[in-house]
Amino acid sequence: MRKRIIRILCCLACLLTGAQTIFAAKPWKLAVLSDVHLMSPQLLVEDGAAFQTYLDGDRKLLKESPEILDSITARVLREHPQVVFICGDLTKDGEQVSHELLRKHYLSKFLKAGIKVFVVPGNHDVNNPHAVIFRGDKTERTKTVTPAQFASIYQDCGYGQALSRDPWSLSYVAQLQPGLRLLALDACRYEDNDYEKDLCVTSGRLKPETVTWLKQQVAAAKKAGCQVIAMMHHGVVPHFSLEGKVLSEYLVNDYERVGEMLDSLGVHIIFTGHLHSQDIAQRGGLVDVETGSTVSYPHPYRIITVGNDSLDIHTHHLTQIASLARQGISMTEKSKHFAILSVEKMVNNYLPAATPEPARKAIGEMLGEAYIIDLYGDEHPDSTFLQKKQRVIDAVSLLAPDKAKLVDAIATSLTTDFPPKDNDVKVKK
Repeated sequence: MRKRIIRILCCLACLLTGAQTIFAAKPWKLAVLSDVHLMSPQLLVEDGAAFQTYLDGDRKLLKESPEILDSITARVLREHPQVVFICGDLTKDGEQVSHELLRKHYLSKFLKAGIKVFVVPGNHDVNNPHAVIFRGDKTERTKTVTPAQFASIYQDCGYGQALSRDPWSLSYVAQLQPGLRLLALDACRYEDNDYEKDLCVTSGRLKPETVTWLKQQVAAAKKAGCQVIAMMHHGVVPHFSLEGKVLSEYLVNDYERVGEMLDSLGVHIIFTGHLHSQDIAQRGGLVDVETGSTVSYPHPYRIITVGNDSLDIHTHHLTQIASLARQGISMTEKSKHFAILSVEKMVNNYLPAATPEPARKAIGEMLGEAYIIDLYGDEHPDSTFLQKKQRVIDAVSLLAPDKAKLVDAIATSLTTDFPPKDNDVKVKK
């Protein structure tokens, strides 16, 4: 009965304010974080070969993730937002202890301050066979969470306040402000994770039943005089020109159709994550605001002033934490180094075995620098990078012309930005 009364009051508020004031008459603040990948310290029983091997294939400052999130949480609290979004990948690999730490130690600070928190799962967060404890040179599996447990842990971070929940996924609808609702979409494929194969699926899709449900919810919002903004882990609009070809798993399956559908329904803004890049992309009337990872370069978070007819978006970066400063280590340089190493590893896996080591290194370093430029957003490569890129392409052309063309295309795509701006920009509703 209480939930029914709340829903009726929300609908009345929407009708009284009217669709023209969807962002409320008085501006309010929204903070957006993504891919926080919190790793509970309990998981690292003993540092050693197992954890270092994991990091070798990773681009995240996992060991530092609690301290990074402590610092960003404190900074966000000083901004006094009314609402916080976290666009998925809340944990390293869906460990129950990491989820509980996030909710009890971090999100509780926002809630105690009267700030509404809304989360969606990422591909790492549910039913994940990679949830392990590290003991020196060995790992052992630890508890991950089911979809039901995820919703229970984040009961007061969207799921308990939902006006409607999709029976087929962890999607829900919630009232943000009078006249404005959040469509929180879950496109993750945790049902397809395989424990025997140690497989956690990266790509995402919206189930047909979820699409039917979301259409009904947008229609219900319109009937109540409310407009809708969305949040999902996977991207809907490509954030660099070749993303759909070389990193398609970071876009929701059939992203063009999904984007056209949302646009046609009147959902014109969606907040996403997953790729770890700081980028805003637009296709048709849909604007995809992708926020980078707090544990990857350049450690961003967004503070957005939501006005009557626009979103005034500003990006902030965490550049250092106390533990690294005491060791004389630059967090920015360390996270850049991690990012470049991850690209070099991908390059090594891709290039033919006969490729000379100097060529491997040159290609890896150049594409790593291109990736760094992409991660920061507002890509404007300087002459030094452009000259280095050309030298590498010229050298690779002598060995493998077909590979040179692809390397050139990827580097150019990563370092080419399209409107609107990515970090500080005003977006019309």
